[in-house]
Amino acid sequence: MADKDFVVKNGLVVGDTATINGVQIDPSGAVSGQILKFDGTKFAPASDEGAVETASYTETIGDGTNSTYTVTHNLNTKDIVVTVRDANSPYDFVNVRWEATTENAVVLDFSAVVSSSSRRVFITSAGTLDYYVATIGNGSDSSINLDHNLGSRDVSVVVRSADSPYEVVQALAYSPTAQRVTLDFSAPPSSNSLVASVYLPATSASYSAIVGDGSSTSFTITHNLNTRDVGLITRSLTGQFDLIITRWEATTANTATVYFEEPPSSNSRKITVFTSVGGSRYVPALSEIAAQIPSSSSASGNTGDIAYDENYIYICVSTNTWKRAGLSTW
Repeated sequence: MADKDFVVKNGLVVGDTATINGVQIDPSGAVSGQILKFDGTKFAPASDEGAVETASYTETIGDGTNSTYTVTHNLNTKDIVVTVRDANSPYDFVNVRWEATTENAVVLDFSAVVSSSSRRVFITSAGTLDYYVATIGNGSDSSINLDHNLGSRDVSVVVRSADSPYEVVQALAYSPTAQRVTLDFSAPPSSNSLVASVYLPATSASYSAIVGDGSSTSFTITHNLNTRDVGLITRSLTGQFDLIITRWEATTANTATVYFEEPPSSNSRKITVFTSVGGSRYVPALSEIAAQIPSSSSASGNTGDIAYDENYIYICVSTNTWKRAGLSTW
């Protein structure tokens, strides 16, 4: 086959096939950013199997008869985030009991019969991206720390039973540092009875905004993700940076409206909208991992906690035992 010219423009190979050192390169049909792989006879456009990717599944459910539905997502994991909303206007978030019955299916249990095609189910997993998962519970502690090391307070947390029927369990969740989530249960979970998963919304498929003005109870976020199949995280920017369950609507494919029971104070809430989860762990700055300043040397703390102010750096050397060192200029 005769050699033919081709050029590269803005990362896109343009032109006909070419032969270099006896190897044929066929860029026909390639799109910008797509790689070429050797298929045994030539280099041709192909998906990048080494690239990071998330996985998700969507389905519209409801038949006017049943209140329980099995959704087969085939994501091959129980570590998933499940979001259910109205399939029709106003597209609001629906809180529903669900179970990860197998690695490829979930069971949704609604409080009433679901009318025909009235609910949209959005299920996502981290795919090949990073997330954190741990089996928790020791029968004595009702407050449990998850040191996920994902480098963000804006995370999605799912807690489920470790054994059949693998149902989701509600717990108060806080993000005291960018590397830790604290879960507070109404009673100590029994030994190894729960599985907790922490997910970081994928940077390329998420949008965040800070809201709160002291008077409004609803805020519309323009995320421009071009889909109503989204998840949403709300958290406080003060105190323990608690993760808050709020009512919200996917008002359009590019906006979401969030509703609070009371008007948040000025710039006190952060809203993150996402279409996929998973992120890379990284070593953060001290400001991101710092815990609250201990009030005394016996203040509540876990081994390895670090805090600092303008005078001291504090390190928790064992449970509820702190030491500090002075800071000075030079």
